[in-house]
Amino acid sequence: GRDMVLDAARDRLLVLTSSPPAVIAVDLATGARSILSNETTPDASNPFQNPWAMALDTDNDRALVTDVANDAVYAVDLATGARSILSDGTTPNGDNPLSFAPSIAVDAANGRALVTQSSERSVYAIDLTTGARTVLSDSATPDSVNAFSYPWALAVDDAQERLLVVDQGLRALLAVDLATGARSFVSTDEPEDAVHPLAEPAGIALDAANDRVLVTDREAAVLVAVDLATAERSIVSGNTTPNATDPFATPGAVRLDAAADRAFVLDSGPPAAILTVTLSTGSRSVLTDSTTPDASLPLSTPFDIEIDWQRNRLLVTEPDGPALMTVDLTTGARALLSNNGNPDAQNPFTQPLGIAIDAARNRAIVADSQSSHLSSILAVDLDTGARTLLSDAETPDTGSIFTDPFVLAVDADNDRAFVADVLRRQLLELDLTTGGRAVVSGDHGLGGNDPFDYPTGIAYDAVREVAYVVNRNAAAVLAVDVRTGQRVYVLR
Repeated sequence: GRDMVLDAARDRLLVLTSSPPAVIAVDLATGARSILSNETTPDASNPFQNPWAMALDTDNDRALVTDVANDAVYAVDLATGARSILSDGTTPNGDNPLSFAPSIAVDAANGRALVTQSSERSVYAIDLTTGARTVLSDSATPDSVNAFSYPWALAVDDAQERLLVVDQGLRALLAVDLATGARSFVSTDEPEDAVHPLAEPAGIALDAANDRVLVTDREAAVLVAVDLATAERSIVSGNTTPNATDPFATPGAVRLDAAADRAFVLDSGPPAAILTVTLSTGSRSVLTDSTTPDASLPLSTPFDIEIDWQRNRLLVTEPDGPALMTVDLTTGARALLSNNGNPDAQNPFTQPLGIAIDAARNRAIVADSQSSHLSSILAVDLDTGARTLLSDAETPDTGSIFTDPFVLAVDADNDRAFVADVLRRQLLELDLTTGGRAVVSGDHGLGGNDPFDYPTGIAYDAVREVAYVVNRNAAAVLAVDVRTGQRVYVLR
């Protein structure tokens, strides 16, 4: 079940399910189950689509159910199961329309229901008689102090005349004054003076063994470790940590070689370089730059890197080449793998950006950003450099097309990749067999607030089924549940 409430007057538990959509009654004495309300019980009127949360309105002998597909609040008669619309986009009017409402509670003393509006960073009040919606609390009501980030669950604390709200984005519990909407913190796991705040995050890598992510900051010129359990941050390497040798200029993409206690950091400079960072000490050394190990095939405007473990090398995208380069992990020697004349002119690059490896097919997957709807994902053979088209606006179909695919990560277990698209402000799923595309999370789909804003890095955690996406313009890292599309901040 998705939610449940106690119907004490009838000595039963009401369980809300989403598949199939229904309210089920469970007798607390016998455990017997019966359907109180579904698409045919008591009739087909006002059917649920995707019911999410439920609360008991005892005074009116009904349950209130939020539905995130219909953006509505239903009233369910506790005696008959009959459904009616209490509030939706036209009931009683179009003011303050509902969006994603993951929680609902009844404030009986004030004759209203309260719902979290995660996408709007707010809490709405719904009149129990008319269904009229008003804003109880948001970033302008009554002011911007202690503003919500991603409000989720809520409960009414009648004794203290307040609403308690769990905010997933803030990782905190807030109290909302029921009269004024003023917000205050009750509990948070963030320190009052957060250390090492992000300025301009760029690249990200998952360090699963240590349950953390490594994040580069272009403006601060540091590599930061973020504990995924506590959100605590620490500087792994910076231009004074441990010393000033081989300093960062504008660090970007980062890739982890955990077995060798090192990370590779792409630095766009100037001058452009790839640095090796020893994780235990933070010390830096130049793997390759315009003079290391020699001056041949110098890096120009490198964008992304990926480790080709089988061949002991890095792959480097060069948008201005346009080209795909390789860098030997032992010597730093650079070589050309693929450009528009090598091995041939088929499926040419325009602006190769993000890269990931599809090891099962011996290929690299490259996001090639072009004007308007011409962007594509190209597959590059790791031996020959030959390019083939995997996905574009017409391949395999015209659904959910890319506009500016920036970075990507492969989920090998499920034969897919996740692609962050800057202009669409979405995370898309790419089928590695067919090239088919589907929206996972974004402005025009499930996912709530905290929109993507210039995503420049992505790392996938297969255990949690979470994609960590760097939001450069928001100076933050988002965690995206790829099963539901829900987004929350884990660092900002």
